[in-house]
Amino acid sequence: MKSATQLIAILIVLVSVDALARKQAPRRVVGDIPDDTRELLTPGSSQLKSFAHRPWMTGSSIALMPDETQAVVADTVNHSLVLVELASGVVLKRIAVGQRPERLVVDARGRVYVTNRGSRSISLVDPVRGVELQTADAGVEPMGIALSAGQDTLLVTSSATGELLAFDAQSLSQIFRLKLASPWPVAVAAHPDGRRAYVTHMFGADVDVVDIQSQRVVRHLTLPSSKTGLPARRLFDSQHTRRPNMAMAATVSPGGKRLFVGHTMVDTGENRVASVNMGGYGMAAPGDIPIVSTVATFDLESNQLIRPALIPNRNTSSQVQVREQHRQTQLLSQPMGLAHDPVTAELLLVAMGSDRVMALDTTKSDPMTHPSRTYLTGHAPKGLAISKDGGRLIVHNEQSFSVSLYQRQRRSRGARPLWNRAARAQFEIARDPLPPEAQKGRRLFTFALNPKVGGPSRFACSSCHPDGRHDGMVWHIGSGPRRTPILAARAQGTGPFNWLGTEDRLSDNIVKTIHRLGGSGITKEDAGALSTYITLYMDGMDNPNRGKEPALVAQGKELFHSEQVGCSSCHDGSSAFTDGMLHDVGTTSAKEIAIWRRFRRLKNGGHLPGAPPRVRVQAEAFGQRNNGLRRFISPMGGMDAASLKEPPIAYNTPSLRNAWAYGGYLHDGSRSSIRELLTLGNQGDKMGTTSHLQSQEIQALEAYVKSL
Repeated sequence: MKSATQLIAILIVLVSVDALARKQAPRRVVGDIPDDTRELLTPGSSQLKSFAHRPWMTGSSIALMPDETQAVVADTVNHSLVLVELASGVVLKRIAVGQRPERLVVDARGRVYVTNRGSRSISLVDPVRGVELQTADAGVEPMGIALSAGQDTLLVTSSATGELLAFDAQSLSQIFRLKLASPWPVAVAAHPDGRRAYVTHMFGADVDVVDIQSQRVVRHLTLPSSKTGLPARRLFDSQHTRRPNMAMAATVSPGGKRLFVGHTMVDTGENRVASVNMGGYGMAAPGDIPIVSTVATFDLESNQLIRPALIPNRNTSSQVQVREQHRQTQLLSQPMGLAHDPVTAELLLVAMGSDRVMALDTTKSDPMTHPSRTYLTGHAPKGLAISKDGGRLIVHNEQSFSVSLYQRQRRSRGARPLWNRAARAQFEIARDPLPPEAQKGRRLFTFALNPKVGGPSRFACSSCHPDGRHDGMVWHIGSGPRRTPILAARAQGTGPFNWLGTEDRLSDNIVKTIHRLGGSGITKEDAGALSTYITLYMDGMDNPNRGKEPALVAQGKELFHSEQVGCSSCHDGSSAFTDGMLHDVGTTSAKEIAIWRRFRRLKNGGHLPGAPPRVRVQAEAFGQRNNGLRRFISPMGGMDAASLKEPPIAYNTPSLRNAWAYGGYLHDGSRSSIRELLTLGNQGDKMGTTSHLQSQEIQALEAYVKSL
């Protein structure tokens, strides 16, 4: 009994080491973030100088028509554009366009340009007449869209091919097609000078600066690492290690001085793998939030990230107010859209995963440190628009199939923040075509503030699986590093599930996953609804490799299924390219074996046979003590690796559906490409016999796998 008590005491010290280090580190009380007065009418005001109102320079899922009495919405689920009258909420027109219209802009004449993500196209639409005027090919999975300041050039991101396309806005003839260095471009924002545009990406830290005239990338801006920019940095400097990711939104300030990028900052737990810690994603203790949403700000005169140094100053703003501002920013999840008020120094950020819009004070050089108000929305807000006088905010709620209207009062400089403002009106603009069970599953998948799913970590499934895809991350859990898998069109018929293949049913695996997320737990019906949504109603991915190089793909297919190579002996083409079996292919690292041994020793140190070790910890988040919340958490995060008699060196055969879309391969993401996987990653020919193949044959095999 004494030894068990001692072990628990040791565990408490170990699992709390990160939180204690932060708590005990000397806090530097700092002054306010410096002002940026370059676009202000007067230095002491919050009113902007008079700039031309050109909302078409950044796309969204909703935009106002030129007279601002109507709005047009991209209804992705129903494959249409919706024209709605704002005074009455009456739907005036419903216009069929391509599959899955994503983002749109409206020019000064009232014409709508929209990306059709599922049809590889863009459409030019007259919404008043309800007519699609023109279409043009636009790569694969086109998403972001923007018109240049002069409305002569239309810019579109082709996400799946990693390109920026430019079209003549009148004829939709293609001007240029630019391959980008980073994968999965999402948002594009044009600069008021008409010469530059900025492209953000779903993965990584790069923001591309494109010269439209010379048709080339002239510079890369880099999103911040570690420094989140949240209000807490006005009180102390956090050393939390994070990576920027999912930069889904961007816009340029009205005067062109600053670029704002909405993105996430992710702590995958890679710096905690050597210590005994919690077993959830990122191995964070309760109260830590592995994924935070933020806005990075760049000075476009110097092309530098604005993240001012901390300046010691005891005349700081009220710590109570700063803590509340910080708490409000921690409620943000999945930033999806940005727009700057045309009149007042405020930036508005859409948080799709937490049903809210946050306004940020852009009189400050780093606005993320100074949130000024929040607006509560319908389910899964996706886009927003602001009237040219700044007095009205219009939000598109994708999963409520509605539009919310807000009356905005101009804030005086230094006024206290206003939280949780309600909509003045909300209109339904379409019907949800999904059956009730799938609707429930989609909501559980998306909403990050559901304590049953994400708990205090504020996770949702879509936090790591946007649109059912992957986040490009390798997450560290108690049993080692795990690459985020794709779910879209990949879960059905591919059991057993997870890398250790412990669950035959997807719904059972979902329950364990939610345990690792930190949720309090969902019902059997909830798990079934999530499973139904993922397997039957989640949109698939559009493979840019299908139909390419048919002769090479045919050669690769023959090699794949041949006895000499033997890929299909495990990746069975008749069963979603998996055999549902565990195989030792020599990919377990020495670090993972050491982790297993550590937990195995703990498990045998006085705990019940067959049960993973459990430790009691107290959660305390910055600015909130969680009411003394106490939770029991397994260091293995609900996984069964600690119960295995041998180290987990055999892994579940993954399906090869959508294998082309990954940026990392194997369970730990340690191989960067399919070619590397087939060569350097296949030592000893444990994943098929490929060592005898010539370079051209490897190329053919790679082409076939990418086509699946």
